[in-house]
Amino acid sequence: MHPTHPGRKRPALTSILLASLLGTGALTLVQCTMVGDRLTGLPSNSQAPVSCVQGCNDQYADLFKAEQRRHLTALEACLSLDAGDERNDCLTAESNLHETNMTNLTQGKVDCQDGCHNQGVGNGG
Repeated sequence: MHPTHPGRKRPALTSILLASLLGTGALTLVQCTMVGDRLTGLPSNSQAPVSCVQGCNDQYADLFKAEQRRHLTALEACLSLDAGDERNDCLTAESNLHETNMTNLTQGKVDCQDGCHNQGVGNGG
């Protein structure tokens, strides 16, 4: 039987909360604001797609940094566990979570940028 460690639940809870925060951030990437056409049918600002893409890139960079920090903190928590199956399971789970989060972040960035390229596209009537 393993001795109990009072602080052991905290790293798991922290990882869950950070993963939840990251997931929320990733969802905001895909919610870029669409800009409507002016009456002439021309975009109101020719720089809109460029600034939109830059916004996507900036948000991705912030979320990427946050995920890297979360990942390192979680790895440290795993490494603080006693050597053995529990540590290995923790490291494997964290590696899988990090890979999933990075995939979601990358897809969110692509989706956000795709939304920028569709700005001003209307339903000609």
